[in-house]
Amino acid sequence: MRILFCFWVSFVMIAMVNPIKAEAQPFPEGYYDHLIPDGEHKLNETFNTVTTVTKEGEYISRMYYPDTKQLIGIVRASSSRFGSTMQGPYKTWWDDGDLDEEGFYKDGEKDSIWIKYDNNKIWREGSYSNGLKQGEWLDYFENGEINRLWNYVNDTLQGECMEYDSLGQEVQRWVYEKGELIEGEAEVQDELLPQFGSCYRAIDKEAMQKCTNNALGTFLSQHVKYPGKARRGGIEGTVYVKFMIDEMGKVTDVRSDRGVCDLLKIPSVNLVKKMPNWHPGHQDGKPVKVAYTLPIRYKLE
Repeated sequence: MRILFCFWVSFVMIAMVNPIKAEAQPFPEGYYDHLIPDGEHKLNETFNTVTTVTKEGEYISRMYYPDTKQLIGIVRASSSRFGSTMQGPYKTWWDDGDLDEEGFYKDGEKDSIWIKYDNNKIWREGSYSNGLKQGEWLDYFENGEINRLWNYVNDTLQGECMEYDSLGQEVQRWVYEKGELIEGEAEVQDELLPQFGSCYRAIDKEAMQKCTNNALGTFLSQHVKYPGKARRGGIEGTVYVKFMIDEMGKVTDVRSDRGVCDLLKIPSVNLVKKMPNWHPGHQDGKPVKVAYTLPIRYKLE
C-alpha cells in the first residue's frame, strides 16, 4: 500500500515591524565574515545570506542555516542581480547538511544534468536544456534500483515510460506522443485525502478538501505566533514542516528539514505536533498514511 503525498498551500503569518529594541541581534553584521573565502569581497549580508564578488567578477550568494552556520545553498551569477544572469554550478543542502539538489545554470536557465537527493542518495536525475527537461529522467528506490523512467522532449513526455519494482522487474509501461498517453493505462485509484476537524461530513471530496483547507488555515491563524526576537531581528522566511497522518488519523513523524532558523522552526514544529487528530485518508476504501508538507511563511510588514 503506497503512501500519498500532499503539499498544502502556504500559510502566511504577517507581523508589523516593531521599533528595534536595545538588545543584541541574534545574527549581527559580520556573523559570517570568517566563512568568506580569500579573494572574495563582501557586497551585502542578511541574517542568512552573504553575497560576494570575486576578482574575476563572478557574483556568489551563499545561504546558511544561521544557528549552526551550515551552508544550505550556493548560487553563482555574472551580475549582482542574479536571476537571469545565474551561471555555473548550483547546489543546495538541507538544514542538517544533507545534500538536497545540484545542477547547473546557463544564462539564468537550468542546463545539463540535475540531481535530487534523499538521505544523501540519488532519488531523481535528468537533463535540462534552456530550462526544459530533455531525454531520460530517472527516479530511484532507496536501494539504488530504478523506480521510474520518463522520456521528455522540450519538457513534454514523449516515447516510452516505465515503472519497475524494487527488484528491477518491469511492472508498468506507457507510451506518450507529445504529452498524450497513447499506450498503457493511466493510473486511476480511488483516493480520499485526510480531513481536518469535522470536514469528513462534507457532501463530496471537493467540499471536504475546501473545508479542510479553511479549517486548517483557521487553526494556524489562531495558534501561530510570530516570535518576538525574530520579529525584532528582522527575520522572516518560510518554514517547511513535514508530517504524516497515519491510518488512525494521528499526526506523526513531525520534522522540518528547511526552516529559516531555530527561532521560527522550533515553534512551527511544536505547533504541528500539538495538532488534533484528523480523519484518515483512504485509498481504494482502506485507510492509508498520508505525508504532508506544510509551508508556514513568516512575513514582516
